[in-house]
Amino acid sequence: VQATWNIAGYQALVNAIRANGFNNIMMCAGDVWAQEVENFKTWVPKDPLPVSQIAISAHPYAIGPYPYTAPGSIYPKVGMDSGSGTAASMQHYVNVLNAGYPLIFGEDSGNGGTSSTATPAEPHIDFMTKFVDQYGISYLTWQWNLTQDYNTRQTDWFLTVYAQDGKTILPIKGVGTQFYNWIVNHK
Repeated sequence: VQATWNIAGYQALVNAIRANGFNNIMMCAGDVWAQEVENFKTWVPKDPLPVSQIAISAHPYAIGPYPYTAPGSIYPKVGMDSGSGTAASMQHYVNVLNAGYPLIFGEDSGNGGTSSTATPAEPHIDFMTKFVDQYGISYLTWQWNLTQDYNTRQTDWFLTVYAQDGKTILPIKGVGTQFYNWIVNHK
């Protein structure tokens, strides 16, 4: 059976939301798993409100695997841009801010963590928390609420683990503790 349908783009969605009286902030993200920010001006919708309530959202995951031995691998992916995984990739986020848009990192995580051994600061999260503090960017992580079993060895992308009692939830040492310490000590 052949079927056809229309897909609403960002502009149609923004127009429909505003036409129904909602004036809330809307997060809009680019392609490539919300990592495309280098061309945000080509896809960001226009907000019909007198003062735009559009925020650019991105997922700045590290480009390399932990322990980030490749040069620049703590830097995030930025879509299909050749600058992904380099210090130059960070300029794309600064460009969003310089264009007057709020920026929200709506999902991120590092690759380094284990539930059974202590590790130093997770390098990607350490880098990103310093960057968001410098520029006043909102920052969230991936899977804070999907807790891993006690003594889980493979914890990439996840940030919490059950303690030995099977009930207490703790941040995974490494990536989890790095983010947890930043958020609870954040001013």
